[in-house]
Amino acid sequence: GLFIKAGDGSVYHPKGGKQGVKKREKIQALGRLVGLALRQQVYINVRFSRAMVKLILGQKLEFEDLEEVFGDLYASLKWMKDQPNSTEVLECTFSVTEEDDAEAHGKEEGIVRRDVNLIPEGSDTVVNEETKDEY
Repeated sequence: GLFIKAGDGSVYHPKGGKQGVKKREKIQALGRLVGLALRQQVYINVRFSRAMVKLILGQKLEFEDLEEVFGDLYASLKWMKDQPNSTEVLECTFSVTEEDDAEAHGKEEGIVRRDVNLIPEGSDTVVNEETKDEY
């Protein structure tokens, strides 16, 4: 699908990952539909995440915007940020493993996993106490 249910399950947020042509066309069509509903003053019973609304309005995203969409990730990162010496326990690098729909990669079905560096050479850069706020 194009969206994930976030927060308490009543909020929708765009699904991450690579956007294939079909996915991009679907998002554009959805945007046109929402725009038309706004123009015609038609109520649509859907609630988009605060982060998505900020992106649409061109506003800067804040760390706290992560909580509504990815509560567990937010809680983990907040714990790491608030706890002294937390990076010694977690042993993180500036990279993540991304999962995506196979369709976006030209495959028929399944999940495609790939490592993504968050900064240049991120998989070789260890998160420490000095860099954990950047992480």
